Amino acid sequence: AHPADGAFADLLVAIDPASRMLPGSEGDNDAATFAIQVAEQLTEVPGEPLVLVSGHSSKTARRMGDVDARGVTGLTDGARLHLTMKKCNGRIEFAAPKSNYGANLDEPLILKMEGDGVLRLATDAELKTEADAQVVAEATQVEADALVAVDALARGVQAKSVDAICILAKLGKRRGRPAVAMALGDGRIKRTGSTRDACY
Repeated sequence: AHPADGAFADLLVAIDPASRMLPGSEGDNDAATFAIQVAEQLTEVPGEPLVLVSGHSSKTARRMGDVDARGVTGLTDGARLHLTMKKCNGRIEFAAPKSNYGANLDEPLILKMEGDGVLRLATDAELKTEADAQVVAEATQVEADALVAVDALARGVQAKSVDAICILAKLGKRRGRPAVAMALGDGRIKRTGSTRDACY
């Protein structure tokens, strides 16, 4: 919630978390609407504070490595602004899935944490360094997986498809296919026989 005139507030009221401070608001749309109305009323007290209501992500989102707003849609539908933060691979991603104050963010902002815990925007140089490191890490992983695939075939067991090699090497398709493609490309794995009767 935010003061009606849209100006920046000098005061902040934090309701943390909504499930404890506004019980029932996550499981019932009527209760969620009432919770948002309570937050809006708090913006009208003397000082017109900015009211921040924090919540949790759903179990489904957490299992998928994502973030959302746990509970009924009345919470996010009624709020003026919905923000999420996610820690992923050492970075903090800040997103605004909904904003009544302007355009939604097309891409999350990448934040860095200072030693005192203060978050700031990552610089272009930091983002480039991070991207370069990710490319190196992915290439290193593919090479390591290629060695595993080659070793699995070196035991004398033949495979009739790329996916069969992935299973034999216990890599799974997502990791195994790029690894086998690399090993095929540089000749460490070779195909014999016709396309129909191929063996590796």
